[in-house]
Amino acid sequence: MHITTVGKPKKVSMKLCKDAIEFYGKHLLCKRLYEKIDLTLEFDASDLGSTVYGFCDWNDDNHKARDFTIIVHPELHKKTMLTVLAHEMVHVKQFAMGELMDNPSGKTAQWKGKRVRIRDNDEGYWTTPWEIEAYGREQGLYKVFCSKLKEESKK
Repeated sequence: MHITTVGKPKKVSMKLCKDAIEFYGKHLLCKRLYEKIDLTLEFDASDLGSTVYGFCDWNDDNHKARDFTIIVHPELHKKTMLTVLAHEMVHVKQFAMGELMDNPSGKTAQWKGKRVRIRDNDEGYWTTPWEIEAYGREQGLYKVFCSKLKEESKK
């Protein structure tokens, strides 16, 4: 995975953010796919709403994308930052493996080959299968990453 950064986090080290991205990528993607991913990690709140901490988008072809941008709020504290990065990396995996494809209309998406209607409300967001997976996996990825950090600090 090739990571480019834009801006910097204010309360967490850049090294920790990059280490987390690499760790999550290696846990979510096979080695061959991991090595093909180009990721821009951008720390900028201007494109995020007041309740949005992060966002993932693909920069190339929507079908099995390889070039991504993750935008994260730069003011996040350590736990929130690492959890948001885990969540957004699940979306990278979903796009890269062709599980999730956006529809240009914004009203539907393809999830594992099936068309899913996106409701324009809170319920619609929380009940989409790609968000259910991302929220379901973010805590586990975060905890495993923290365990790795704890083990390394003992050495």
